Amino acid sequence: MTSAPKKASVLVADTAAFIKSGIRLDALADEVVTIAEVVREVRDHNARANLALAVALADVKTRLPSDEAVAAVSAFARKTGDLHVLSTTDLRVLALTWMLEKERNGTSHLRTEPFRPQQHVAKNSK
Repeated sequence: MTSAPKKASVLVADTAAFIKSGIRLDALADEVVTIAEVVREVRDHNARANLALAVALADVKTRLPSDEAVAAVSAFARKTGDLHVLSTTDLRVLALTWMLEKERNGTSHLRTEPFRPQQHVAKNSK
C-alpha cells in the first residue's frame, strides 16, 4: 500500500498553474498563494471562474510581495542577465516566493550571487 505524497506547506502559483494544470493545487500544498496580477492575467473563462471561486473560498490566497523581496529578486535577475526577459508579474511572483521563504526560514541560505559557469576540460584530449 502506498501512502499519499506529502503535501508542501506552501505553493506559490503563477498564471500557468491556473490555466494548464487541471490539478487542484490545494491537493499539492496546505496553502496556495499568488499575487493579484496573476489573478487578473487568467483569461480562460473556466479557469477564471475556478480561480475566482478558489480565491473567494480562501483556497487560494493573494499576497503582496514586499519591496525588499522585489529588490532582492530584481538584483539577482540583473546579475544573471535574466531581468530583461522577466515580466513584472514574473518578478513579483518570484519576489513573493522569496518573501515567504524569508518569513518561514530566513534568508541566510538564499544565494545573493549566481553560480559562475564552470568550464569543463575533457581529460586526455590529445
